Amino acid sequence: MKKKLIALISALLVCSLLAACGISSPSPSKIGTVTKEQISENTSAARQSTKASEPTAEKTTEATVKDIYDVGDIVEVSGRKIIYTACGEYISDSPYLQPGDGNKYIFLEFYVENVGNSSISVSYFDFDAYADGYAVDQKYFDEDALRGSLSPGRWNLGKVYFEIPADATEIEAEYEYNMISGKKLKFAYEGTKDSGFVPDAKTSPSNDTFKPGDIIETGMYRITYVSCDFFVSDNMFIKPEEGNEFIYLEFEFENTSDSDRSVSSLLFECYADGRICRSTSLRDDDLSATLSPGRKVKGTVAFQVPKDASVIEIEFQENLLSGKAAIFSFEK
Repeated sequence: MKKKLIALISALLVCSLLAACGISSPSPSKIGTVTKEQISENTSAARQSTKASEPTAEKTTEATVKDIYDVGDIVEVSGRKIIYTACGEYISDSPYLQPGDGNKYIFLEFYVENVGNSSISVSYFDFDAYADGYAVDQKYFDEDALRGSLSPGRWNLGKVYFEIPADATEIEAEYEYNMISGKKLKFAYEGTKDSGFVPDAKTSPSNDTFKPGDIIETGMYRITYVSCDFFVSDNMFIKPEEGNEFIYLEFEFENTSDSDRSVSSLLFECYADGRICRSTSLRDDDLSATLSPGRKVKGTVAFQVPKDASVIEIEFQENLLSGKAAIFSFEK
């Protein structure tokens, strides 16, 4: 409960710092203007791309939520399409990350797609688990943990981990998908089981994306998309995971409002073929500043993306609740 309160308070603090604005497609002069219709086109385009290859399972809705879900089941609640894709035992190869005596690590894997009209946050923080009725500890293994902010049409595939007694016979995980109402979904841990589900890549680009050289007027900022490129680290400890590569985008922000504004790389999300990608700090010029009216800052945002991705798009949201975003295309 404590971790959820911390997450909720953090989210509220972030949201309170952000003011709503409109963002649009670039005009022939490469300067964006604000219209509600164009915002709708930007944020809905991903929903028109190819649907995921779903396992043969009964699809449920919020009105018919089951008591407990098994591997392969699908449920749609609060703008979330959730597929329980797999579960099993997790074996750590680190001598410093091992379960206690008589315990073992397990994982549950989920596909989550935003099928609603506003951004959602999906995190392993929202999950709890019980072994034979007793609460167990959650564990975090960075490589594929379920987490991230999803704008409409975007998706993620990730795992949640727990440490349980090795002799436990009934293990259930609970996902609280609505912190205000406290509504939850229950998932049964079934040992080693895989639904065979493979997400389809969403390779249709969004409408009206911005390209290097474009300028956007949001009413709060004047944003210049300066450039983008791949990044090769000369640090032996900072390397992309196998099959991935680092990219960065450079921006200039000018505060065109009449009050101080904060700019941060944390307000950006990257999606490769619709799937959220991990942000990373690679360079000394990470975008971060508090700007008084009329002041400017230039900096970069960086991400790790699959080498074989067809469409890479980066979204900037001033208001995390509205779902409105400026979408920047990474040009390979």
